[in-house]
Amino acid sequence: MPSRRNLLKIGASTCTATIIAGCFGGDSDSEDTSTNVPEETPSEEETPTETDTPEDVSLFADYGINETGFTVELTQSALGEVAQIQLETPSEERIIEIQETITEYTFEIVSDRAGVWSLTALTSNDDAVETVEVEITFEASVEEIGTLAQLGITGESPEYEQVHMQMTIINDGDVPLEPDQDKIELVVPGLNIDVPTFDADTSFSAEDEDDIITSGNDGIYTTATDSLIRAPFTLETYNLPDGVDRDDPVGESFQGQIKIVYEAEREDTTVPIDVIMGDNVMEFNSTSVYYEGTEVKKR
Repeated sequence: MPSRRNLLKIGASTCTATIIAGCFGGDSDSEDTSTNVPEETPSEEETPTETDTPEDVSLFADYGINETGFTVELTQSALGEVAQIQLETPSEERIIEIQETITEYTFEIVSDRAGVWSLTALTSNDDAVETVEVEITFEASVEEIGTLAQLGITGESPEYEQVHMQMTIINDGDVPLEPDQDKIELVVPGLNIDVPTFDADTSFSAEDEDDIITSGNDGIYTTATDSLIRAPFTLETYNLPDGVDRDDPVGESFQGQIKIVYEAEREDTTVPIDVIMGDNVMEFNSTSVYYEGTEVKKR
């Protein structure tokens, strides 16, 4: 009788590679009572993960708006392939030449309109290697609006606080905002207030000398004049609506609006407001009055 070692060896010559109980070599009449062991399936952890093919690897390591510029960062491998990068916006198309060792480049975008922007990597033959599109938004809002007294801001005098106003312009979009200070309008028809078109010496000025408002930031704008007589809520009695004497507006509400115009090509931001006159008329001189407690509110 063969040894156990020889039996297993014979069995391996006539059966599958899996060890089978009761399998005898060379006996074709014997019943096959083998049981196949199922193959193991890879566990979830063992399942191979897909990797990027070379075609899926972008030449752009990063890109996006950084304050007043659109910054593009190339991968190291792109330096040998890309000769130029092109940024096309609804305003214009610009191209930057690529240097041998520099991967980061910036396009100035203060004047570019919002919309779909296109970024393209070009070869030395001006062939497009890769193009990506970016949706760029423009959105602005106005908050913290009111007279200085209403907002609790200390001015040059209590009278100054009553007749001047302030507002905060917020950049809720992507493109930088640059309000045109000389063209911001405050209009209250019922009170014959028309700033700055009525009087160019009365306008809004930015608290920050650099009045470009970048994405996610804000700028504070105040009616700009050192003169109380030229302040927007100093009313000259001769300029009140026809048939209205200087005491009539006390406690009354008048509708108006503020329109913000921008240096670059942007849609104007219009803010409907109510001007609620104070309950106490005060004289500056024989022809000028203001209404203590006047408030400005968004409508």
